[in-house]
Amino acid sequence: MTTGSRRPIRPSDLVVAFGAAVVLLIVGMFSWMAHDSREAMLGFQADTNDKLAESLEQHIDGNFDLAAQTLAVLRDLVSGRDGAPANPDALRPFLETMVGGSPAVAGIRHLDAQGMPLLSHPDLPAAGVGAADRDYFIAARDGQTGVNLGSPIISRITGTWVLPMSLRVERPDGAFAGVVSMVLDIRAIVDLYESVRAKPNGAVGLFRLSDGMALARAPFVPEMLGKTYANGPLFENLKRAPRGRYLQVVATDGKMRQSSYRAIAKHGVVIGIASSYDDVMGQWRSVALVHLGLGAVLAAMAGAATFLLRRQIVARERDARLLASRAEDIEHANEELREMARLAAHHLQEPLRHILSYAQLLARRFAREDDDEARDYVRYLEGGVARMKGQLTEMQRYLAIEHGAGSQPVCLDAALDAALGRLENPVEIDRQPLPTVRGDRRLIEQLFVHLFESLGRHGAPRDFGIQAGRDPAGWRVTLLSRALAVDPLDPTRLFGVFVHGADDSQPAPGLALCRKIVRLHGGRMWIEPAQGGGTMLHFLLPG
Repeated sequence: MTTGSRRPIRPSDLVVAFGAAVVLLIVGMFSWMAHDSREAMLGFQADTNDKLAESLEQHIDGNFDLAAQTLAVLRDLVSGRDGAPANPDALRPFLETMVGGSPAVAGIRHLDAQGMPLLSHPDLPAAGVGAADRDYFIAARDGQTGVNLGSPIISRITGTWVLPMSLRVERPDGAFAGVVSMVLDIRAIVDLYESVRAKPNGAVGLFRLSDGMALARAPFVPEMLGKTYANGPLFENLKRAPRGRYLQVVATDGKMRQSSYRAIAKHGVVIGIASSYDDVMGQWRSVALVHLGLGAVLAAMAGAATFLLRRQIVARERDARLLASRAEDIEHANEELREMARLAAHHLQEPLRHILSYAQLLARRFAREDDDEARDYVRYLEGGVARMKGQLTEMQRYLAIEHGAGSQPVCLDAALDAALGRLENPVEIDRQPLPTVRGDRRLIEQLFVHLFESLGRHGAPRDFGIQAGRDPAGWRVTLLSRALAVDPLDPTRLFGVFVHGADDSQPAPGLALCRKIVRLHGGRMWIEPAQGGGTMLHFLLPG
């Protein structure tokens, strides 16, 4: 079983592969940029949450410290007889200062042992309205000491959401004498949180450590206040560390959030800062769309450039294949023409010999007769046959040189001496030392022989000058003839296979054979007028 040969890889295939690689590189680079920007934006938001949590931790700690100190001072002031102040009016400036100094303080109150108000600023409750049923009052009555942070409630005086902070008041004998309390305006706290939360869907929440109850939250959702979220991710993370960050679905609204938290243990609260994951991702998608849009444009440009370049290369490959095919056809045609010329040059020799033999017989016959005109005809016939035979011989010599020249060192002086020895008519040469070149010694000798013979047939005297000089392409050999003139209108006339002489006589072999030998050596031959008259013939040979 035979398998088909694999198609060779073409330049157009390489262009497509390179273009595809560039497109993939662009897509990969911009995808990486989009991914990197995502991580950077998430990291930036997480750092922002951490800083905000630290700021709010310090704010809460300071405010709660101030509230605890205020309650302690007030308790000392009201711990008189039966827990009642000796002069309530003397406390009003103090209360006004405490309430007016902070927008979050909704009021300060002193309740007796039955939960009825003894002192209230700035608002007084309606008659018979007390707080005996409030959890902070019950905790103090049951013996809780220290500042108590109660549950969020709706004030019976103002009708707004408040967060009570209270402290037990005792008689000198330690019996329960009532409560001093400071109520914080939850809406004022929410306004602060609202000003710093990440928009549009970020959240800030304050929770009680003991049971996870929501004390305040922005955005403000009244239904969430007073509920416990001890089973949520915030308190799960609190078990591991009192401060930190996490990315989880939160318990308050069921949304994926980036959260940072700080526990303030001495006040029994934890502050949580949460940014919406979807908000960050929405911002990232806008940036990613820009990156991917730029990447798509660049990828499209690279793809279009690849397509256009491939089309040009495919066209060139098609043209190259067409040229190669045409060159092959031309080579076959030239080979057929050369074969026909060889056959013609060879087979025409036999008829010419017959014609020449019969012409010689006629010449001997007419030699015995007194017919000068017939003898002239026979001489013309013999001369024409001889010239035709010479031309066929030259054609055979020209066609015989077909293959590339060798590449061995050839001393031109030795080749010239050998060529001069083969000439039928000697020549005189004013010569300078010639270099050694690389080529075929036999062909170079034939070059010199045919050069002198051809120039001699075209009227050049039998004296020449020859020299050689360096050229970037090799060695340039120059042959000078002072008597041979070049036709300025047709300086290449002598390079034909057969050329008419200067007197328009019968055609003689030209320099085509010489130029062919030089070209086979990778050089070139040209002719030009010499300064001061005459002709210079140059040819280049590799050094």
